[in-house]
Amino acid sequence: MLNFESVSHNRKKVTTIAIHMLIWMAIALLPMLFKPSEVEFDNYQIQGIYLHLAITILVFYLSYSVIIPFFFYKKRIVITLILLVIASAIGSMGLGFSRSSLIVNRVPKRVMELRQERMSDNKRMPRKQIKKTQRRSPIYDNFFFFLLISGAALSIRATQKWMQEESDRKSLEADKATIELAWLKNQVSPHFFFNTLNNIHSLIESNPSFAQKSVHMLSKLMRYLLYESNTTLIPLSKEVSFIENYIGLMKLKLTDNVKVSFTYPAIPTNSSIPPLLFNPLIENAFKYGISYQEDSFIKIGLEIDDKNITLMVENSISKTKTQQEHSGIGLANLRQRLDLLYKTGYNLHVEESSATYKVNLQIPTNES
Repeated sequence: MLNFESVSHNRKKVTTIAIHMLIWMAIALLPMLFKPSEVEFDNYQIQGIYLHLAITILVFYLSYSVIIPFFFYKKRIVITLILLVIASAIGSMGLGFSRSSLIVNRVPKRVMELRQERMSDNKRMPRKQIKKTQRRSPIYDNFFFFLLISGAALSIRATQKWMQEESDRKSLEADKATIELAWLKNQVSPHFFFNTLNNIHSLIESNPSFAQKSVHMLSKLMRYLLYESNTTLIPLSKEVSFIENYIGLMKLKLTDNVKVSFTYPAIPTNSSIPPLLFNPLIENAFKYGISYQEDSFIKIGLEIDDKNITLMVENSISKTKTQQEHSGIGLANLRQRLDLLYKTGYNLHVEESSATYKVNLQIPTNES
């Protein structure tokens, strides 16, 4: 069985190696590409340039591939810094000895004799004058150069580790949000199903034909819940049809003293919303707003513009229901789901009086 994670990791590794090779090749070509036209490098100078580059690469990858992964990634900061300094010193000394070897092999014998004579003359010079004529050893300059290279390797590795950790954190947050959304949506369906079965149960004895019709309508709604709502977004027109079927099912058991209305404009064909987002508010209206002993009402309205979709639900409050009952599992789950979907990009406003309960939900328009 093909392991896609392994393939992706190998592809990323090959890409990283290719990028490193291209960068070092570009650095190797820089002296040739940007030297003045009147300047010609002899073999000794070319050997010196690429000897310096080779030791630079060795110091970089000693820091990048060995010291930093084995010590810095394990939070051993002090040891990491000490080892980077040692690697820089080794690179500096190695470059100094290699250059000395090149000079010895290249310089003619007579030139070496003249240098030795000059050194003998220096021995006879006063000490202060010798200090003035002596040049600082290039090993110190090389040391700080290689220390800079080791520091660059540390910076690159630290940045890569931070980016990887940030990517992993965002991936975990996305997975967590997806799981939470699925869980919250699944809480809506059983809750709705439970309420509807109770309604049908009450119709079986009083009106068997209505009960039979209710089962048929419920099967349509369950088909929507099981097969059509398992997506991130769904056309708004389908959600409106679901609400109409739900209202039709609920009205089967209502008496004439309960007035229910659902108004909405023409639905744009490209508008979409997360599935089952409005249903908890409509469920609550039917659960807590109707009364069989007194006149009651439920008004549901939908407004759509270029930026927002607004659902307005208003219902009378039955005297047998309490305010505390009104904030049930459906509304609590809806708030959590809205937070996950839109963060602060939505508006859920609740207004309650002694006689009525109003909810306005405004969400951004999604265009598919």
